[in-house]
Amino acid sequence: MGRVTRSSSTGAFVLVVCVTSFADPSSVTIRAFGWLYERHPRTAIANLSQLVAPVCVIKSQPTQLTHGYWKDLLNILALATVVQFDVYPAPFLHVPQGRYSSNRSVGPNKMTRAEQRSNMTPEERDTLLAAKNEKAKAHARELRFKSAADTHALLLSRLSESRFRALYIAVARLFANELVGQTALMHKAEALPGSEEQNRIAREVSLVGK
Repeated sequence: MGRVTRSSSTGAFVLVVCVTSFADPSSVTIRAFGWLYERHPRTAIANLSQLVAPVCVIKSQPTQLTHGYWKDLLNILALATVVQFDVYPAPFLHVPQGRYSSNRSVGPNKMTRAEQRSNMTPEERDTLLAAKNEKAKAHARELRFKSAADTHALLLSRLSESRFRALYIAVARLFANELVGQTALMHKAEALPGSEEQNRIAREVSLVGK
């Protein structure tokens, strides 16, 4: 993955977390991390937990906050898979509406001109539209299945690369460790029904489970 210096890699990571304090984490965080991942992958992966750890101090807040969200880790992994860190907006995260779905029921305007001018009864028109809707849904379903298969094949090929494999394992471990801790918190809260302590523990439960 290449050799990096302590000063350059540490400075680069500080740049990532500082930028995210003042901008939309759903875009800037991921793009900044992508820059670091491409140039200093070891530093990026080693410090990945800092994006979701409560290390951000804000004077107006009683508790420390995070620079990013758990979903950012999944988006980072997704963009590393499809190699879209340097593309904005990233097509993988901004799928055009209706690309894989029929979106709307097929109406009269979806009928051919000859069909619209024909002397069909209302029942025949409804039957024709129903058939068109089913065909549109089947086509959308086929596109979704193909997209999923292509993405899975791409993921398998990326896992043969050491840098991506390290990122994949790091994200998986972060989620696994957090879910174990969150499960323990929930079990602890369940054992204290109706108490103030239960409410306090409940506030510590993150959204990682979603």
